Amino acid sequence: MLKIKVERGKRCIKITINEHKPVVEFNLISEEPKPSFEILGNELLSSLGEQQVKIKIVEEKEKIIITKKIGIKEIILGFGEKALPLNKRRSRLVFWNYDNYNYSWYSDPLYISIPFGIFVNENKAIGIFLNTPAFCIADLGLKEYDEAVFEIHDNSLEFYIIFGPKIEDVLKTYFEITGKPFLPPSWALGYQISRYSYFPQEYVIEIAKEFLKEIPLNAIYLDIDYMEDYKIFTWNESRFPNPKEMISKLHELGVKVITIIDPYIKIQKDYAIYEEAKEFSVLNKNKEAYTMKGWPGECIIPDFFNKETREWWAKKIKEFVEEYSIDGIWLDMNEPSVFNDIKSIREMFNDADKEYLISRLNEIVFFNKPLKPSIRMINFKPEHFYDRSVDPNALHRLDDGRLVEHRYVRNAYPYFQAKATFETLKSLLKRPFILSRSGYPGIQKYAGVWTGDISSTWEDLKLTISMLLNLSISGLTFCGSDIGGFVGRADYELIARWHQACAFMPLFRLHKDKGASEAEIYNLPSKYKKIIKEAIELRYKFLPYLWHLCIKAHLEGEPIIRPLCYDFQEEVECFYIEDEYLVGPYLLFAPIIEKGKEEREVYLPSDDWFDFWNGNIIQGGKYIKTNVSMPIFIRKNSAIPIKKGLLIFGEGEWDIYHGEDCKKTKIIFKNNILKQLYAEMDINEIIVLGRKLYSKDVKTLINNLGTKIIIENKINNIELFNF
Repeated sequence: MLKIKVERGKRCIKITINEHKPVVEFNLISEEPKPSFEILGNELLSSLGEQQVKIKIVEEKEKIIITKKIGIKEIILGFGEKALPLNKRRSRLVFWNYDNYNYSWYSDPLYISIPFGIFVNENKAIGIFLNTPAFCIADLGLKEYDEAVFEIHDNSLEFYIIFGPKIEDVLKTYFEITGKPFLPPSWALGYQISRYSYFPQEYVIEIAKEFLKEIPLNAIYLDIDYMEDYKIFTWNESRFPNPKEMISKLHELGVKVITIIDPYIKIQKDYAIYEEAKEFSVLNKNKEAYTMKGWPGECIIPDFFNKETREWWAKKIKEFVEEYSIDGIWLDMNEPSVFNDIKSIREMFNDADKEYLISRLNEIVFFNKPLKPSIRMINFKPEHFYDRSVDPNALHRLDDGRLVEHRYVRNAYPYFQAKATFETLKSLLKRPFILSRSGYPGIQKYAGVWTGDISSTWEDLKLTISMLLNLSISGLTFCGSDIGGFVGRADYELIARWHQACAFMPLFRLHKDKGASEAEIYNLPSKYKKIIKEAIELRYKFLPYLWHLCIKAHLEGEPIIRPLCYDFQEEVECFYIEDEYLVGPYLLFAPIIEKGKEEREVYLPSDDWFDFWNGNIIQGGKYIKTNVSMPIFIRKNSAIPIKKGLLIFGEGEWDIYHGEDCKKTKIIFKNNILKQLYAEMDINEIIVLGRKLYSKDVKTLINNLGTKIIIENKINNIELFNF
């Protein structure tokens, strides 16, 4: 018989089934308003204000089934990294961290598992968050037209129901439960470059210099080929004979260095890291070190679920970063991914769905496009995804001494790895920077993420925007993609448009596979080089705004980028816009993402908008056409910090975060009078858009602030912004 315990928190309730002991523990904020609840058999009814939700809970053999009715017009958002449109209605989602190389639309599952969704019905939002790292499925009106059915492959569970009514309310409460996003170093907002792989060391320095001749460059990544035989915490001495000197020279150029670290530890007797790591390894069912295949060949992986392993890992990271003056850590393959051979795959599938196995063999051997859309319709089983996973029977030791099988904890593996890495970097760096391929709810406290090994196609550029917006409103605010796509040979126009499309994304990183096309700016035709340079220069002008939004995300729990429906929830049309995005609440960006197009249609939500390029003021709530290369619109009553300046459109009061010490300045602009309170901002010009001021007011502003005031009804060209 089900044992159900309910606890009330701020705007949410926490439900514990069968005395579940969570692997990842989160906070329940005990503040008002608190929902009420009632348990009637296996049904739970909860309400807050005008919102009410009913959940049915059923226990099956080794499964918990949760069911919620969905309305005819209900929209379902979130659920993290999914290769799907914004609205997840009529889809079946799998949560199992999975190395899905060369994925595209409808591939599932992917690298990150975030079982947190937002349901919007009749303009009221409710969140459901399953705190389980076990295999689970969310069937969102696919099998049963009027139901969302969650299938958790465990015999106990902790989950949360979060009340709005706004999407913003749900997300803020989710952040209070799981933790607010980390604050990256400000340099991490600049342009970063990577390839699998840049070497030898003299080439790495020359590559950085070639970039710097053309554009700003903040960081360069070193992929796995910098290691000796792919052994972590080592250097390939033939390729990198003096890594300290190389890193020092890059630092002199103003370029940070980020090194990849995989979880694989090569089994080799004279390899000191392996000798140390044996006692911290994941175990097999015989309680011996579990062995598997990864980049180094036969290897073991650390068991991050216990404190002793995390402390050992932290020590190794600290030693490596300190010795070589490394600026950031890139955690890859940390689903964790396993290189199983065909024999072991067949053994793991055993008597499982043979037809499904056959459908996967071509992908396994040749890395063709995985998981065609039709496959999404099958009855998923955990064993369908064991081909790149640790043995589900492998054992992890938790901090409380429990030994738990991998099948019940897999999705939290990257969370604990990132936690250990972040906590040691805090002792070395003012603001640690970690980029993780895999993740679980709460990882936003420790790391940024990117969307993994996506294909280099125009369709996948469109998919990238949808995925990043989904990640952002699922709590992973510092996110980005491999600019240009990782896999395949993209045409030059696609590379240029991908740079434009990601110009306001939090992470702005170029990354390519070994066999992928040239994407480095110094190897591109002049036509496309010009487009990319302009996109990068524009991003750097708006870096103060992105930095303000990063601080705000860290302190207040808000997404940096967001779909239009986040700020315009009452406007139904905004839920269907997937090729535009808001940067904070004040800037709307509508990139051109179709081959050969020089113009596009843009939907502007209901407000007044200032066209950044021609100065027109447009009343929203409608579609318009534009023929500029990077359509940007500024929302009325906004203030946007830019490089050495401030854009103001309309009137209002704004708290603006700025500077390395995260100062907050209140700007008030009303009745032609501007005031700056608290800390002074580093601005030379204030640009008031779309209105005229009297000369006496300009004189007063100059006297009070020592800044140049530009009053413009029309912006003719970008030169106005070259401060």
